[in-house]
Amino acid sequence: TAYHIPLLVTIAGELNPACFVEALRMLARRHEALRTAIAADAGTPTQKLLASLDIPVSIVDAGEATDEAELGSIARSMLSEAARETFDLNTGPLCRLTLLKAGPERWFALFVVHHIVFDGWSIRVLLEDWSELYAALAEKREPDLPELTVQQADHAAWQHHYLDTPAYHDQIAYWTSPGPFTRPGPGPWRKRGWTSN
Repeated sequence: TAYHIPLLVTIAGELNPACFVEALRMLARRHEALRTAIAADAGTPTQKLLASLDIPVSIVDAGEATDEAELGSIARSMLSEAARETFDLNTGPLCRLTLLKAGPERWFALFVVHHIVFDGWSIRVLLEDWSELYAALAEKREPDLPELTVQQADHAAWQHHYLDTPAYHDQIAYWTSPGPFTRPGPGPWRKRGWTSN
């Protein structure tokens, strides 16, 4: 669970849960990383792109809770619980969603995704695309999103290719050779019984 990325998004205003969930499915069709599983091929982890998948979604009503602090506590507790649930890397999906209804015009989206297919840089892209897909569905129009020319697997292939280039080997030689950064530092930091190396 240390490799899970939990996202808590507060949504103010009316929300159509069916459109929100369908927008998530469209998002997974758009971004291959969300349709990825990691299979063990002779002991070597291998990316497996799933043609389709059913992302687990649950919709929960907060009931009588109306206090902001209490609602926030409920949402954070549910997100923490969802983040502790494991993913099956071999079969996917590697994300899940819980929608918490906190009132007629207040929702929390609790989204948990495995770090093997998602990172902090991806959050803004995910939220912007998801928002546009939802708006397009709600307004019954085509989404206004550019065609993706690169997927996560393309980037991984480029990185793998880079490992065989002279530029990569030059970088390794530079950063592993003795130089000005290999001199010993000033020693451990100490203050009032605390020590840090």
